[in-house]
Amino acid sequence: MSSKHWLALGLIAAMYLLHNDWWLWNDSSLVAGVPVGLAYHVGYMMVSAVVLTAVVKLAWPSDLDSGDDQ
Repeated sequence: MSSKHWLALGLIAAMYLLHNDWWLWNDSSLVAGVPVGLAYHVGYMMVSAVVLTAVVKLAWPSDLDSGDDQ
């Protein structure tokens, strides 16, 4: 596997570990009028969209875009 594939796997693993916000379970404070756990997940979803876009760009096989299969 190339270093790009390892980077993509590392990004996915990091997002997996950050998904459950166990450090905020007992925090009842508000951020911008919403519970801090909800605010965390809004931010998490924004970051995950960027990370998954990067993973597709890093790990997409180049031979699928060449057009040689037609």
